[in-house]
Amino acid sequence: MEKLKIQTDLSNLNILIVEDGEEIKEIINKTFQLTINSIVLANNGIEAINMYNNKKPDIILTDLRMEKTDGNELIKRIRQKDKKIPIIVVTAYINDFILTNTNDVQAFIDKPINSINLIQTIDKCLIKLKKESK
Repeated sequence: MEKLKIQTDLSNLNILIVEDGEEIKEIINKTFQLTINSIVLANNGIEAINMYNNKKPDIILTDLRMEKTDGNELIKRIRQKDKKIPIIVVTAYINDFILTNTNDVQAFIDKPINSINLIQTIDKCLIKLKKESK
């Protein structure tokens, strides 16, 4: 069994999750409900932009295939405003990820989601961000 190893304090983290699949949102919410300060859920890119502007999250997890505004467009719009916020792509479609400008995202997580992998990926992104800001 895989052990959870994290180096950062996730308790004050504000995370924006952009996902239209109810099952995935439930898994992510259960994974973080006891460890993360604030979880904001958006169903698509348009909702996510509004929530980003209002909530100023510390990190964004986004699916790519969504109605209205997809993950690629969301990433593009967020990067116009904020070059540093960590963005993690969560998708079952690896080809969609390959088409994404990988310089604009910090990590990729494939579906189905492994909760330990998800937390460790966020931890790595936060460590890297902390090092870059020094």
